[in-house]
Amino acid sequence: MDDEEIIDYETLVAEFEKNLLDKLRKHSLSIDFLELWVPDADLVKSVGGIFDAAQLAGKSKIAIKLGPRTTSKLNMEELFERLDGFDLTINQGSGPDKILRAQNLEITGASIPSFGQQKARKPGKVWHPSQTLLSDSGPTVEGARTETKKFEIAFKGPILERSKNLKFQYPQNKLSECEKVSGKINGGCLALNVDSKTHIIHACSHIDVASLEMRVILDVFCEKIEGVPIQDAADHGGLRAIEALRDETKPRPAEGIVLPFNIHPYFQNAIDLVRELRSEYIRRVGDTGEEINYSPPPSENWQDMNKASRCRLLEQGVAEFLSMQIKINQEIQLFDLLEDKLGFPLRAVIVFGDGVPVRHKPGLLRELEKHLRRTVEAGIEVISEKATDESPLRRLV
Repeated sequence: MDDEEIIDYETLVAEFEKNLLDKLRKHSLSIDFLELWVPDADLVKSVGGIFDAAQLAGKSKIAIKLGPRTTSKLNMEELFERLDGFDLTINQGSGPDKILRAQNLEITGASIPSFGQQKARKPGKVWHPSQTLLSDSGPTVEGARTETKKFEIAFKGPILERSKNLKFQYPQNKLSECEKVSGKINGGCLALNVDSKTHIIHACSHIDVASLEMRVILDVFCEKIEGVPIQDAADHGGLRAIEALRDETKPRPAEGIVLPFNIHPYFQNAIDLVRELRSEYIRRVGDTGEEINYSPPPSENWQDMNKASRCRLLEQGVAEFLSMQIKINQEIQLFDLLEDKLGFPLRAVIVFGDGVPVRHKPGLLRELEKHLRRTVEAGIEVISEKATDESPLRRLV
């Protein structure tokens, strides 16, 4: 193990929190494959998430150094149960440290269920979203699968609300200068009209889908991929649909990194179909061979506003967020609104008051950003800076 790289867990957490104080995006952790990893107060989830990220990045092995502060609070039995299926060993490191190692992490065909396997998954005689409408009572059959119940808890409210206004449920004809590709799903059909020159999806709709949950998921999916390149739709449409539908106030729908395949087959089935349609589209028009880098722009309403109007909405959002906090009243202020790397006015700069403990700032940044994305503008990024100018009008210049 001479060439083995050992990740120091406590150093990694400290680095993450330090970077988060200065910027909320592009944390620039020294370990590339942990770009999406976020430490969790639940150490089993936090440490387990590192192994998940390593596996998804194609790593064959990983070693993590756990210091005494971590091992004193970490339930090893729960962690090993959480990582069941990994080839794990734990050894004594230098001094009081422990070294947790895992080998043979490569994702195989058995690691992720195939499209056919997911369609064939049947929970037996337990509650399942496709068997009945979602209701406030939830699962009524004893022994319902944990992952199915997590799906219900995290998505029930938004799915029921969105089902009242399905915007993309209609039959679709072929549009001029577009390739129409379509496929069957859950008894119905998903259709895309893709511009054969720009590869942008100009129209997207579904029809005759049997399940309420699947109809809603496809409707949100259509909303998120219409107007974007078909390659981006195949790569990121599922994650954007999950983000739009998930109730952030409820427990996480899956441990580790939340991905479509570990939440529910509904999401993965939709993604698999869009990827099949992308392949069919490429078969017809040919692959351009160009790398597509796409980021969704802010809403037209946000783009039409002037800076003062945007700042007023952000200030209202910050005030609403503060009203829901305890012991942090009036301790966060909007300092400026800047353009992001694409030139969109989406980067909100905030300053903390002296009364906010340093250890609370990373969590507050994350929660504030979630709140502003839900209530003000979906693409808002929140960063923190020390105030060097006390004038509240400076940000409006």
